[in-house]
Amino acid sequence: MHITGILSFPAGPGQVKIGGGMIGKGFGFIAENSYGFAIGDALDIRIGIRSTTALNVTDSNNNALGTVSWMDGLLVLGVSL
Repeated sequence: MHITGILSFPAGPGQVKIGGGMIGKGFGFIAENSYGFAIGDALDIRIGIRSTTALNVTDSNNNALGTVSWMDGLLVLGVSL
């Protein structure tokens, strides 16, 4: 389960998002940065990267993994109706 509150704000041609909340059974946080462009008023295309960190993680065998982090590449296609 992954439940986070996210704050998003524009930064020039980019967009920055930061957030925190529950990742699995512990606390975690995310940071994301993306850049893109709009085509008309209806289409937005963005690429970016997101980093997620989860604290005090345990796996399905109850092994303590400690702090776990990973990064994702993003390709976003936004359509306004």
